[in-house]
Amino acid sequence: ALYEIALRGEGGERNTPLRYQRPDASAVSEYSDELAEIRLRYKLPGQSTSRLISQRLRDEQLIAEPAQTSDNFRFSASVAALGQLLRANSRIEAFGYEDIREMARLSLGDDKYGYRAEFIRLVDMATSLDRMQRASNGALPRDEG
Repeated sequence: ALYEIALRGEGGERNTPLRYQRPDASAVSEYSDELAEIRLRYKLPGQSTSRLISQRLRDEQLIAEPAQTSDNFRFSASVAALGQLLRANSRIEAFGYEDIREMARLSLGDDKYGYRAEFIRLVDMATSLDRMQRASNGALPRDEG
């Protein structure tokens, strides 16, 4: 499964305000070095009681440069970016097909079965289809303007 993460204060929070939404100033200073708290609740097959995993993410854990992340992380980010671009999500901003293709290309890693290379071919096909559609509508392709 793929999850979208909304950082504190970004406006994308969908759950009931909890940890970082307290109106008193003490809560703000208490958690000021935290970006988020991730809570995952799950059930094992055949069990009726759920389990909770909780992890806090702190400011110092941020990785500023994508090149410092793993191939798996960058590749999954390119897949998510393509989904966002195809859905015309406004948060993708100026990130286009060529950016997605390059991120995927640079994160191929050990592509034993060729799945990642196949994804790059899908990006190329989406790019071509987008260009054809924009040309028929008289508009420039996304990566060209």
